[in-house]
Amino acid sequence: MSQYDEYAAIPMDGEIEVENENQIIPEGEYLFRIVSMKREQVEKTEKMPNHTNIRFQLKLEHPDGTYAGNAFDNIRMYMKWAWKFSDLAKSIGHTPPDSRSCRIAWDKFVGAEGRVKVTIRDWKKSDGTSEKQNAFKYLPPAPHEESSGDIPF
Repeated sequence: MSQYDEYAAIPMDGEIEVENENQIIPEGEYLFRIVSMKREQVEKTEKMPNHTNIRFQLKLEHPDGTYAGNAFDNIRMYMKWAWKFSDLAKSIGHTPPDSRSCRIAWDKFVGAEGRVKVTIRDWKKSDGTSEKQNAFKYLPPAPHEESSGDIPF
């Protein structure tokens, strides 16, 4: 992925540039790596049942390998969201692209890589205001003329 070194030392008297952890990413197709994951239990509401929510951070790159930014996404683990679970499992190679059933190997989830189409939408908050937010559509692995089994980035 990018040349950014997350383990680099911060100098005591130096200045560093800090990136917004959840910035608005411009619309387009990107390569991604999952860099963190958190499981959250969500209580039943009028709109959804009790479920587990998987919140994860993506490090995004342009197809040429340059860093594009970080973003967060989540998957609500109930059947209404099965399409998103399936798309993500196929994108990161945990499920074959033409499979009707899917599974994610959670022990290999952090560090998994794939492709995603990013769009921007207006999200109406409960207080009536709205804000811009990214939406993610996970894409199947790109077809390769010669497949080596390695993800090409």
